[in-house]
Amino acid sequence: MARRAPPPPPLPEWEAPPAYTMAKGAFAKEMEVTPAAVSQWVARGLPVRPDGLLDMGAAAKWLRDNLDPMNGFKTRAEAGDVLRYVAVLSSERRLARGGVEAAAAAAHEAGLAAGLDGAAAARLADAVALSTVERVNPMLVDEGNLPLPAPPVGLWERAEIPLTV
Repeated sequence: MARRAPPPPPLPEWEAPPAYTMAKGAFAKEMEVTPAAVSQWVARGLPVRPDGLLDMGAAAKWLRDNLDPMNGFKTRAEAGDVLRYVAVLSSERRLARGGVEAAAAAAHEAGLAAGLDGAAAARLADAVALSTVERVNPMLVDEGNLPLPAPPVGLWERAEIPLTV
């Protein structure tokens, strides 16, 4: 009896956009402060990405850790709310990514069980991963504008390892 090729390893981490980001003015509005206050925070060390946007999680953590608990109480509370919001968005995104990986792995196994060779099963898994990302992205965009990027072309094909008997 011929040995069946093992399933490829789980999908490696593919390029992912950063967590929730926004412009400084929008961040000021979110924190219910003036844009000048955000500029002062930046001067004091609030992290800013190279593209000029603020990563909401990193900015909220900085605010919570660096604002005076007495003078910045309201903003610290808002920062805590933002941190919880970013955690929920990140969890939803990880869950969606797990669904993409599971769908691709199931397609690969089904292809092998149906008699496809390893390369054809890998191409099927790649196609399923891509179509699953396309199906879940509208929901991720609606929830928090954090779509998954498409997996690289041929990701499962590259993972397919021919067995030598």
